[in-house]
Amino acid sequence: MVGIGSGFSVGFVGREAQLAVVASAAQAAAAGRPGAIWVEGVAGSGKTTFIRHALTSLPTDLVTLRVQCDEVGKDEDYELAGQLGVTGAGSPFAAAQQLLDKWSHLQELGPVVVAVEDVHWADAPSALALISAIRRLDQDRILFLFTSRPEAGPEWERLRGDEERCSRVTVGSFDADEVARLAALDDVELSPREAIRLWSHTGGHPIWVKTLLAELTPAELKVPEGDLPAPRSLASAVTARLGGLPGDARDLVSALAVLSQRSPLPVAARVAGIAAPLEALESLLATGFVRWEPNQPGPPVEFTHRLYRQAVYEDLAPTRRRDLHRAAARVLTPGSVLAHRVAAAEGTDDGLADELEAVAESSLAVGAIGEAARTLLWASSLTESSEHAERRLLEATLAYLDSGDSAQAARLRSQVQACQSSLLRNLVLGLIDWELGDAAAAERWLRRAVEHPLAEQDRPMLARAWAQVAEVNTLAGRAEQAVDAAEQALALAVRDTAAERIAWLHLATGEGMLRGGPSGLRRLAERLPERPEEIDTTELDLLVTRGNIAYYSGRIPQARADLEVVLGLARRGHVPVQLARCHYLMASILTSTGEWDDAELHARTALSVATDDRLVWMQSQCHAALSILNGYRGEWDAAEFHRERGRGLAHGADNLEAAALVRIADAALGRARAQPASIIDALGALGDVTPMLAGLYFWLPLMSALIDSGDLAAAATQIDAFSAAAAARGIDVGSSVIGMQARLAAAANESDRAAELFEQALADPGEYVPYLDQALWHHEYAKMLLAKGNRALATRHFRSARDMLAGAKAEPFVARIDADLGDARLLPRQRSASQPAFELTDRERDVALLVARGLSNPEVAARLYVSRKAVEYHLSNIYAKVGISSRRELREAQLAL
Repeated sequence: MVGIGSGFSVGFVGREAQLAVVASAAQAAAAGRPGAIWVEGVAGSGKTTFIRHALTSLPTDLVTLRVQCDEVGKDEDYELAGQLGVTGAGSPFAAAQQLLDKWSHLQELGPVVVAVEDVHWADAPSALALISAIRRLDQDRILFLFTSRPEAGPEWERLRGDEERCSRVTVGSFDADEVARLAALDDVELSPREAIRLWSHTGGHPIWVKTLLAELTPAELKVPEGDLPAPRSLASAVTARLGGLPGDARDLVSALAVLSQRSPLPVAARVAGIAAPLEALESLLATGFVRWEPNQPGPPVEFTHRLYRQAVYEDLAPTRRRDLHRAAARVLTPGSVLAHRVAAAEGTDDGLADELEAVAESSLAVGAIGEAARTLLWASSLTESSEHAERRLLEATLAYLDSGDSAQAARLRSQVQACQSSLLRNLVLGLIDWELGDAAAAERWLRRAVEHPLAEQDRPMLARAWAQVAEVNTLAGRAEQAVDAAEQALALAVRDTAAERIAWLHLATGEGMLRGGPSGLRRLAERLPERPEEIDTTELDLLVTRGNIAYYSGRIPQARADLEVVLGLARRGHVPVQLARCHYLMASILTSTGEWDDAELHARTALSVATDDRLVWMQSQCHAALSILNGYRGEWDAAEFHRERGRGLAHGADNLEAAALVRIADAALGRARAQPASIIDALGALGDVTPMLAGLYFWLPLMSALIDSGDLAAAATQIDAFSAAAAARGIDVGSSVIGMQARLAAAANESDRAAELFEQALADPGEYVPYLDQALWHHEYAKMLLAKGNRALATRHFRSARDMLAGAKAEPFVARIDADLGDARLLPRQRSASQPAFELTDRERDVALLVARGLSNPEVAARLYVSRKAVEYHLSNIYAKVGISSRRELREAQLAL
């Protein structure tokens, strides 16, 4: 429900400190510092009342959006996201992008506050989408208020534990003074002693205090001695109060308890079987147990607190409860009927269980996996045969795992383990333990699964088990076992299933680990079309894998083409699991090709996605990639910051790629600072531990450093080792070898041979030679030519090197060329006066780069995974800093971003 300055009239006392936290956060949000408030308390502690009062206390120009989760929608994928305006979400990430866009539109009306109540009942995909969107807010004028019981799911821990974005407040019991103030709102003046007595009787529990104040007369509250006459349990208090109401009112409240959600009054009346609902509602409203919103379509009625609903529901006689659920099943829409039919069932009901299984199969067919899981769990509880009941339980648990609700699957683990041993049971236990991070236990269960006797109907599950075994082996570095397991999976799997795609991914990766990247690419050629544009959107992670292997095989154009298709589809909502790696690889590729502005943009985006997804091993690589770029550009503080962050994250992670990249970042700084000894120290040992599936790009700076240090014999040895390593992997590094041989010949004063080799290497550097190395070869060749007296040709190569390096803003390397030109009295060309350096933030540089290329604000937002409002904010800052006022001027400006 959206409103501007929406208000509520509720009695309220206390909570001053908590309200101050909300007020401060709202003020910050209005200034473009988005945030969240997590309001936590046990059932009945007054969270809803607190939120409503907090909203009335905020400035009236705030746009408010209020939604509420409930038990009925917990297993309905994207139910909460749908309340927030998301439609047709294909993944949590895609839903997050929709949310960012919708929040941008709301901010056109003013600062926004979004209140989400009872998030402990939110469906898992919506929770992931909401958290992802919040983490991507940037200068948006928006505040989130969440209410939750302490047992909110683990998916929310990412937000609750984020001290930068989220403040936590606890709503607990009232003290005696607050009890007295609350009584005064009902015109009951309690003495300090009487207030302490009521506080002691209720424990200060807000909903108990309010219930007793509503139920008892002032005289009863002021009885000087003995226990208060009201019952001690809330349920007894509620039922006692309702007992004095007319029969129609009691029927109406019973129907609302069975419906268990906000419902239109006519619907509740039909379930209750009453003809005059307004009269029944009128007496019911006086209790304070329900609220009615006559200005809303319906109009809707709901309990003011879930504890009231629970008290009413639990007081219903079993037959009355059954009859009301049956009535609800006759009245409600098809999507809500099944839950009531299940609740109305008496014992097992195989007919209903079969119907539920059919509904679950339909849900799976359209990708509603969470709904299928819930429906199968219901079917299991209604099934007479223990064998069939166990199968449905196992399938339900597997569906929970596939929907991303590993917490619910873990809660079912003891029931799963109690089932008869079967392939499916062992697979599910293996998957649960894998999700819980117990790799050893997971592998044991998966081994039992693949060794279990096979029935024909178990072939799909066996394929999945083998695919999972392949993944376990790949991550453990056991390439041969990974390939064997993947081949077992493919022999059983149906094409275009998850098991088949996972098996291909690990087959190709395992082949690359065994025999080098080109071997892995040949295996993938059996599965994927050559043209990435022909790929199916379900196969994006396979395409990322192909791009990854191609990059490590030195096939830069192929890798780039694959990854650009993936990123294009991701911007349209088809998001791969490996999105962070996709951006990281693009950063590496663009660093190699000299497109360093774009490389930084992708590296920062990769780091953002990896941080959001808590991919610690990927964060290390992203920091290393940024350190390399910053070092090459002479941005020393940033380079050292990212290098240390990368080193810290890689430490103890048992990740060879991350550890190697930290060393490569060390070498990049040494290279930019002209310190060959530090390069040799960082890279010298890598050649001895390089796996088969690995890029050999680090070898070029190592060989150059050995030459610069004067150790020509060691350089020659490394050139031979580099050639041998590339040959073993099937990687073409011919131009790289020729270039390094040219450098070696020049250092040995074999100028004629060096000139011939330099000309050959620079004429056709091929795919494998990075942009920086090509530029440095021009520089080294120029220095040799100058020493031999060929000033004209030397000047040409000096200028080629300088143009390349200045274009990439490689300032330390440009400075060395300028020094050489100055020493030789060859004046460098003047830098263009149209290239001032502006103090832009990283995000402003990214926005300026994309806007200058003609992208619209929504397109920029999609590329950076931020909101449109954030782009607008950064663009206005860019205009102010640069002194321009239009996108055209930005495109024309030659900015040193």
